[in-house]
Amino acid sequence: AAAANIFAQGVGFVWNLYALFAGRSLLKLTLRGYHLDVPLMWRMIRLGLPASGTQLERGLSELMLVRLVAPFGDIALGAYSLTRRLERLTHIGSMGMGRASGILVGQNLGAGYVERAKSTVRWAVGYVLAIRGAAGIVLFLAPAVFIGIFNQDPVFLAVAIIWIRIQAISGMLLGGGQVLQQSFNVAGDTMAPLLITFMSMWVLEVPAAFLLSQFTPLGQYGIPVAIGLAMFLRLGLYALYYRTGRWTRVKVLYAGHTALHPLAAAWRERRGLLRTEGAMDRAPIGRLPGPASAQQGREQAPADKRKGLPRKTAAAARAASVRSRPSTGSG
Repeated sequence: AAAANIFAQGVGFVWNLYALFAGRSLLKLTLRGYHLDVPLMWRMIRLGLPASGTQLERGLSELMLVRLVAPFGDIALGAYSLTRRLERLTHIGSMGMGRASGILVGQNLGAGYVERAKSTVRWAVGYVLAIRGAAGIVLFLAPAVFIGIFNQDPVFLAVAIIWIRIQAISGMLLGGGQVLQQSFNVAGDTMAPLLITFMSMWVLEVPAAFLLSQFTPLGQYGIPVAIGLAMFLRLGLYALYYRTGRWTRVKVLYAGHTALHPLAAAWRERRGLLRTEGAMDRAPIGRLPGPASAQQGREQAPADKRKGLPRKTAAAARAASVRSRPSTGSG
């Protein structure tokens, strides 16, 4: 299985490279003009490090949960693994909706439509909560149907049914948190998901899983309860941060050197790459002029156009006026 996974990943990697470099996709890559761009690398690191840290926090917390489940035996460990697999199966809808929401959020923020970006997030969260809610109801009412596909041992069924029912209730909240996280990440605010994930998983989930499983009558079932509490806290923190609106004001990429890290600016200055930037150069890359800029453009339109006259007619009228004007030269 491990070898097959490596082979499949390698085939996918080569296939994607071929599609990008062969021009079979909308994005065509080429090595022509390729050079080391330290400022751009710094910007990518500044955005990518918090996002990578978020994934690291999630991975380490899952390892800690496995460590807490393992002492309860193979049946508990199998129930935990199966519950996580079924949970990821329901991720299909929420992750897809989260990515779609993130794309729309980025485009709307780039165009200056902040309210539309907020509305996109609200609708996406609503859709995902409905989808995850329906999936959670099915898992809660008929867990044995899904468990029986993998294992029909009565002892395992008795344990796994409780695990899945607890996770089915808490899993309804997971989709909303995923949508908000994706939206914040695409908006360029990768630090907020890092902090919220740390608060929910390492301040609440892992300690609560340890305490509930070791010092309460819940035993092994204290672990899924702790996971559910963490999901509730994560969604609540994301919702509170969403209401602040700070994620709509994050500056991502700038063409001007004023937004560069001091070391990156010094590097470009030594190489003579700095230049005087205009107002548009200092605007975030990829962000289109918003409604205010469009209004300014309309106000600066030619007078003939504002009056509704065709340009050709107006130009001909001006030319005729010039020709009919009496000559003032000496002769």
